[in-house]
Amino acid sequence: MVNPYEAPKADLTTASTFVVHAPSTWSRAYFRVYPRDGALFFIHTKGPSPVGQLARAQFGLLGMGLSALYRLATKSRREAKIAAEEQLDPETRLGEHKANVRLDPGQVRSSSIDPPGGTFKRGAHVGQWRLDLADEQPVYLFESVDAMRTAVRLLPPVLGDTLLINVDWDEKKGRFTKQKP
Repeated sequence: MVNPYEAPKADLTTASTFVVHAPSTWSRAYFRVYPRDGALFFIHTKGPSPVGQLARAQFGLLGMGLSALYRLATKSRREAKIAAEEQLDPETRLGEHKANVRLDPGQVRSSSIDPPGGTFKRGAHVGQWRLDLADEQPVYLFESVDAMRTAVRLLPPVLGDTLLINVDWDEKKGRFTKQKP
């Protein structure tokens, strides 16, 4: 599943942020994660617009066409907004939303990047990132392969030994699979 709010990356080796979402009973909060200065910054961002999904559900084949037109019409604005957001210093954006947070590696007891699981409860995703903090155990989901690849590349230098990567890229299947022992 392609996340339309994920910036398209021509070269994944230069991507410096990735998007995850935190599913809950009431909503799906999206965060752009910035690994900077030895810390992780979770900055709240808007998720995908439900317009396309609603159009498809209400109007069937016609709705699919309307959804595609809507995506094309908003593509340049969306890409410009994402590019502008990535240039801002995440430290200065912490006060913009109550859910924005800085997470220092010392606050993380353990963490893991795992293959997808619980699709029925959490919706479609390509993988999950579990954190074990002192007061909570959040789970963040990756909706795009690009986001998960970027996370697998950027998180080890920040989290060190507290991060366990339980996935391998399978070229044949074109997705992440559970790591073989």
